[in-house]
Parts: sequence; C-alpha cells; structure tokens
Amino acid sequence: MAEAIVFFIIAFSLWFSLFLNFFLFYSVYCRLKTLRINVNSNYSNIVSFQYIYKFLIDSTERCQEIFNYLLIMILIVQMPEMMQLLYNIVKELKFTLYMIVIFLPALFATMLTNEAHKLKIVLHDMLLDERGSVHTHDIKRFIDYVDARPFRLRICRLFNVDITLPLTLVSVCTTYIIVLIQLKQLY
Repeated sequence: MAEAIVFFIIAFSLWFSLFLNFFLFYSVYCRLKTLRINVNSNYSNIVSFQYIYKFLIDSTERCQEIFNYLLIMILIVQMPEMMQLLYNIVKELKFTLYMIVIFLPALFATMLTNEAHKLKIVLHDMLLDERGSVHTHDIKRFIDYVDARPFRLRICRLFNVDITLPLTLVSVCTTYIIVLIQLKQLY
C-alpha cells in the first residue's frame, strides 16, 4: 500500500511538471506571436524587438534544460506501458490520455518554430519595404539573429521535439515490439 502511494506521488509530480511545461510553451508561443504582430506594425523599434526575441529564446532554453530530463524520465518510465498498449491495440481513454500528455509538448514546440518562421517572413517583408532606409541594417541583423538562434527544441540533443515526435516514438515502439516477438519465439 505504501509503495502504491509513493508511486502515485511520484507519477503525479511528473505529470504536474509536464503540465507546467505545457503552459510555459503556450505562454512563449503567445508572446512570440505578439512580437511578430508588433514587428509587423511598428518598424521603428526593431532593435528592441530583437532583444525581446533574445529574451524569449534565452528563457525557453533555460527552462528546456529541466524539461529535457523530465521528459526523458517520463518517456523511459512510460515506454514499456506504451509498448504494451500498442501491442494489445488498446483503444481506451487511458492510451489516448498518455498520448496527449506525452506529445502535447511536441505540438507546442512546432507552434513555436512556426511563429519564429512567420517572424522571419515579416522581417523579410519589412526589408523589401525599407530599401535604403536607416533601419535596413537593424532588420538584417535581426534576421541573422533569428537564423542563428531558431526555436528548435531537442530532448538531450538526441531528437527534435516537434510534430514528428509521436511518429518517431511509435516507430521505435513498433520496432522493439517486433524484436520482442522474434525473441519470444526463440524461447
């Protein structure tokens, strides 16, 4: 009984931490979207917008260090259960919930990447409109900075956290299920 309570407390703390990370990703997404809209409407503060972008990416990278280890730990803990659920082809709410909670960061990470890309398009449009202007150098510098530091989230530098993460993990699970089936037939 005590072991079950300890397991529940650990599992709950992991899930709670994941939900906090989801809210973090969503808040950064909203701020990045607002930045893109403001850059599109106000050309004169391009340098301050670059510093805001730098602050957003710096704070996201700091939070990502904690998120990396948390997500790896959850994936390691949940991988056997995910494999079992895939093997049995269970179509129940529990499987769906696990998939949503595990892959929600991938969706938000893709949204961040898309917003950064839209920001870059807005900057290029501004560059077309500002030929020969004083702000041209600042705009080019901001574009170079966005190119140098894109919003690309990775788990411990092993694989990207983006919309392809669910397919990658399902592929890994399927491969290991096939290996387990083959090994089961040997013994």
